[in-house]
Amino acid sequence: MPLAAPRWGTLPKVALTGAGLSLGIEVMQWVLGSGISDIDDVIFNVAGAVLGYWLLRVGERRREGRG
Repeated sequence: MPLAAPRWGTLPKVALTGAGLSLGIEVMQWVLGSGISDIDDVIFNVAGAVLGYWLLRVGERRREGRG
C-alpha cells in the first residue's frame, strides 16, 4: 500500500486494511463453505502486512543511507 497509494501507507492504515481484507475473505469462506475459516489466518495475515511494511521502511532507510 505505501508504494501504490502513499497516503494510505501508514502503519495503522496498513494493519487495518490487512485485517479488513483478511476478515472479509474469511467471512466469505465461511458463508460459501468454500474453505476452512480460522481467526489464526486473520492474525497471521495482519502480522504479514505489518512485517512487509516494516521491511519496506527498513529498505528505504538503508537505500537513503540512514540505517
